[in-house]
Amino acid sequence: MNRQSRLEGELAERARAEGLVALSISRARPYRNVAVALAEREMAGLRDTMQFTYRNPARSSDPASTLSEARSVISAAWPYGPASRGQAPSVVARYARRDSYAELRKRLGGLAEVLEASGYQARVVADSNALVDKEPAVRGGGGWYLKNSLFAVVSHGSMVVLGNVITDAALAPTRPRLRLTGCGQCTSCMNACPTGAILPGGAIDAGRCISWQLQKPGMLEHDIASRMGVRVYGCDICQEVCPYNRKLSEDFADPVQQVEELSAILAMDDAGLLGRFAHLYLPQRDPSVLRRNALAALGNVRAEPALEAARTLLWAWVGNADPVLAATALDSLGRLGRAVIG
Repeated sequence: MNRQSRLEGELAERARAEGLVALSISRARPYRNVAVALAEREMAGLRDTMQFTYRNPARSSDPASTLSEARSVISAAWPYGPASRGQAPSVVARYARRDSYAELRKRLGGLAEVLEASGYQARVVADSNALVDKEPAVRGGGGWYLKNSLFAVVSHGSMVVLGNVITDAALAPTRPRLRLTGCGQCTSCMNACPTGAILPGGAIDAGRCISWQLQKPGMLEHDIASRMGVRVYGCDICQEVCPYNRKLSEDFADPVQQVEELSAILAMDDAGLLGRFAHLYLPQRDPSVLRRNALAALGNVRAEPALEAARTLLWAWVGNADPVLAATALDSLGRLGRAVIG
């Protein structure tokens, strides 16, 4: 066995030990198709105020921007679906109920250790605008793109977080173990998205995407607030209806539990919110974004006895000194009132 084959075997063994799935290797080449797609989507007005990989497509679509001597990209995923069941709060998307990306980075760090022990450079990149995460994994055959723009693997569907290790080691690219056909004629995610944010060709309209809108500061548009459901961060709707996630999609939170969770969020001070949700992206670390989302979510409660509890909570915020929070509470009360009348 030559040095390269031995190293690849060590990486595969370490990935299994770390609990990583969908390990794949691709050549470190510029992803020109991704840079073009980002430019086209921005020109089409789909970016909204999103930064991330839109900020610098030339950098995020080229592994050499992170490691100038890059020759290979190792991709791997950390499954969060089954482990997130029953974890509070249910009003947060499953990947964010704990710091899934911290778990992923730690395990990718194990792969980097294997490379460095053999004398190579290695850079861990996960949930970063330094590199698009899905393209190298698709090229290495670890999984495939879904119509909702997410990445799916055979064993865990799309309920995974994905990251990469960029290295100057010249490793043999992997190939798919089976023929990956993607979504075929299925449009379940597109049909289920309450705001119509999923467009043909795997593009997402950030201006309509609930997950992105819940991260933005300022007042939520009424149409977004009325369609966001009972959630304060992230959105799992397009994943829950995906056939690849059929065995992983159970979630048992009831309206009473959801209102209790929202009440707990609204009762926390700034330090409490920033500590409890330190792993979430909040613009300028502003905890009022979570309060705004919680107040908007209360307007979508539709079951007794949770309905009365939601109304009581909202009235307490109508006179708040923060005009966004006060207006959000008032808007939610109006939606609750229309729901009762209807």
